[in-house]
Amino acid sequence: MVGVSRRYAVHLALLSLLIAVPTLVHWSGRYEARDCRQPEALYPASSRMAPMRGELGKVGEHADRGRAAGRDRVDGFEVEYVVNRSFHPRRVYHKPARGLVTGGQSLVTEVELADDGGEGLPIHWVHIEKTVGSNQRIPVAGYVLMYDGRPVRDPIRAQLLSAPKQTVLGRLPMTIYLAWARVVPSRADEARRAVESWLLESARTYHAACDPG
Repeated sequence: MVGVSRRYAVHLALLSLLIAVPTLVHWSGRYEARDCRQPEALYPASSRMAPMRGELGKVGEHADRGRAAGRDRVDGFEVEYVVNRSFHPRRVYHKPARGLVTGGQSLVTEVELADDGGEGLPIHWVHIEKTVGSNQRIPVAGYVLMYDGRPVRDPIRAQLLSAPKQTVLGRLPMTIYLAWARVVPSRADEARRAVESWLLESARTYHAACDPG
């Protein structure tokens, strides 16, 4: 039997405790953490829960929790949307808009800050890389990612920063609000403003449901 010096006994005890906490958390069924006081309030009043079919189904097919979709009228545009929540974040943030395009079209994404009266809301704007005709309707799409109570610009970095917390408390879901309007290219700027307005309102909805009260 190997003896342990008293100098190191306390340190070993603390280390053992740190190792034991995640094990106990997972064993006790708290592997998935609750991140919202009112998760049912995350969704717009016009939404409907899964299953979704057609285009909406393609957009939402890779999420596994709390999937909903719907349509809203914003500034004269029909804005379609999908709200997804998943404890597997990559299923949410990896190419979420790929179901919006067909015929070999590819998408590029850029992140811009929208004025939300604070630090700015990072909106991930999705653009069709391939040139289209002037009369062909295109999706003007953008999405917002929410994770651990905050909007996310870089989902991979957000996961890494949240890892120590989740080791103790359990996994947290990532939420995406994806919205788009189909318009001819000449109306793309107007449609973008409508989509941005919808996403800003959705971010407020998320904070109302999830921020500590």
